[in-house]
Amino acid sequence: MLRHPPLILVSTPESLFILLTSEGGRRLLSTIRTVIVDEIHAVIADKRGSHLSISLERLQHLVAGPLTRIGLSATQRPIDTVGRFLVGAA
Repeated sequence: MLRHPPLILVSTPESLFILLTSEGGRRLLSTIRTVIVDEIHAVIADKRGSHLSISLERLQHLVAGPLTRIGLSATQRPIDTVGRFLVGAA
């Protein structure tokens, strides 16, 4: 992956965290422009969601420009809470 970075990377919150802790992973992720969080409702209110939120903030500080964050889910309630979770500290 480091020699030929993927155009699309599918990851779990835990794997994203691991990538962010290594020099090679940070180099790989430094060109990211968009993050899609699938099934956001499933992680928003638990420990995995907290972990993901921290990783998204670390990723934002790693990339050069603004990070577009997209949340996908069939049920996103309450929508304002989901939105605040997704946009982070912006």
